[in-house]
Amino acid sequence: MSIGEWPFYVSYSWETEKHEPLVAKLEKDLVNFPNLELKLDKKKCKPGDSIKAFLKKVGEAPRLVLVLSEAYFNSEYTLREFAIALVHGGLNTRVRVVLVDGFRLDHFLKNQHSLQNNLDKFGIELNLSDYDTVIELLSDSLVSIPGAKDDSDFTPVLQHIQESYQRYPNPELDDAERLINIRTVE
Repeated sequence: MSIGEWPFYVSYSWETEKHEPLVAKLEKDLVNFPNLELKLDKKKCKPGDSIKAFLKKVGEAPRLVLVLSEAYFNSEYTLREFAIALVHGGLNTRVRVVLVDGFRLDHFLKNQHSLQNNLDKFGIELNLSDYDTVIELLSDSLVSIPGAKDDSDFTPVLQHIQESYQRYPNPELDDAERLINIRTVE
């Protein structure tokens, strides 16, 4: 694990065991990025810690990698991280998106009713007034790793994170994100 000065978190679903090897490979690829420090939930969240406080920390992280899949949008915890990340803003500069398990961003748009049902089921109040804008912001943050799996090269993701720290040490909410009407209730 890197002991760098630039921390980042990974938000991924625990619903499928397929994602853990991806995260392990991402961690392994850090050897070439000494300035980056991966903060993993399983290593940073200890028994007795507040899970809500940790989810907030992930969603508001200075840099965040979202590993999106169908399972991601069916999990209460990852949906909370996603909602907090949207509300916190700065998606274009602080968030990178990796798609796995054949997930495509148009699935997100096609399944907005299902997504809203899951948000309601978990008691997450998130009103997305413009799904197209959310898709556009996520697309801008997309890092292409074709067929991402446990032997994938995550160097492009890590390069994006490092470059974003160099260009935008303190990312601010951009104008496009101000157009999204979103709010959450703790």
